Amino acid sequence: KDTETILKWILSDKQIGTVLLNKYEHGGEVKYREYNRKVDSELLEIPSYLNYIFSNSKWISIKNHGRIEPGKCLLVSNDKLLSTLHPCITNEYLEEMSSHLACTVTELEAIFIAFNVKTSIADLDSDSFYDLLLKLPSKTNENRKLASKIISHCIDKNRPFSHSPKQNEFFTNGLILARKKGKEDFFPVNEVRFSSSAVVNINNVPLLKTPPRNGNRELIKKIFNVQPFSEKYIID
Repeated sequence: KDTETILKWILSDKQIGTVLLNKYEHGGEVKYREYNRKVDSELLEIPSYLNYIFSNSKWISIKNHGRIEPGKCLLVSNDKLLSTLHPCITNEYLEEMSSHLACTVTELEAIFIAFNVKTSIADLDSDSFYDLLLKLPSKTNENRKLASKIISHCIDKNRPFSHSPKQNEFFTNGLILARKKGKEDFFPVNEVRFSSSAVVNINNVPLLKTPPRNGNRELIKKIFNVQPFSEKYIID
């Protein structure tokens, strides 16, 4: 089924919508008793199989990206560059779809979020995130701005990504935005260093542009594989 047909089906039947959009379903009652105490019970919730199927099946069609599973999509405003590099559900997409389905943008957003569409780049799965980083390097100012935004946002989010093939590729061959001799550009990850304070950079090592308030060395190493700055020089 195409995207519009599936959304129309969900919107037309509240009972179906409730079942599909709920990430959990009620499980059975579990009874237990600790030593010499009365019997207690609790209701357990288990992940919804139907919600999982819809969250991980390729049914969202996005121009130039084909059919994508919700969990790999981003819900963003009309960011043309990001939409070119990664599957995005933009305001324009939502407005067009809502006019066809006679519903509100808010209703569509709720459905997409319930099916695990991401609202932050930092929440993408590891392969999707590093695939985006690998596509970013460019001489355009727009790409540099987006790269800077991604770096800052991921450090603020304070959550490293799991190991994945795209992560390995980025750590080995990727380029990342850094500053060298006062100019920003993309440099090989293994050449870039970071420092949360001013440094004497005699050898003009490319320095990662990071939020000045954050000096989390381990986090930056885990996310970007960028090592702390350590200048080596000899004074005669």
